[in-house]
Amino acid sequence: MVIFIYLALIFPTQNSLKIDFGKEKDGHTWQIINDNVMGGMSNSKISFTENSMLFEGVISLQNNGGFASVRSPIRNMDLSKYTKVKMRYKSSIRNFDLIFSNDLKYYNPKYKLGFSPKTENWETKEFLLKDAIETRMGQPTGASISDQNLKNIIRFGFILSDKREGSFVLEIDYLEFY
Repeated sequence: MVIFIYLALIFPTQNSLKIDFGKEKDGHTWQIINDNVMGGMSNSKISFTENSMLFEGVISLQNNGGFASVRSPIRNMDLSKYTKVKMRYKSSIRNFDLIFSNDLKYYNPKYKLGFSPKTENWETKEFLLKDAIETRMGQPTGASISDQNLKNIIRFGFILSDKREGSFVLEIDYLEFY
């Protein structure tokens, strides 16, 4: 028994990765990336409540715009050891995506898990990571994310790219990979 406890302390297992925007106050290094990188006119911001990160703004279709996003800092992450991601959120009724990148070039594929809130109340949603679809320049390619792609994630975040003008709010309590 003593040997097992000692080994557990030396070689801890990580069964989950949690980004807690409320209790742990994660997210202060996340970055806004909107369509203005291509000449668009959408705008957004993040702020923090006691229990969440608030991502809000206005989507504009002027100058071929139409998206707003908030993304994690760039770092190497191996998400292949996880099969699911769970998030607790509330938002305006829009079609959001949880987005994953393994390359910073805008024209290379990204991987998305879409979610459409049913109400403006708190919801908890669970996704299978293998269900993330590959997109290139916002268009689905027909492929899905591979274990190799999950092994080489450098950034993830949230994007609204439903090509509908108007305001939006997405409030996120946490993301948990397990």
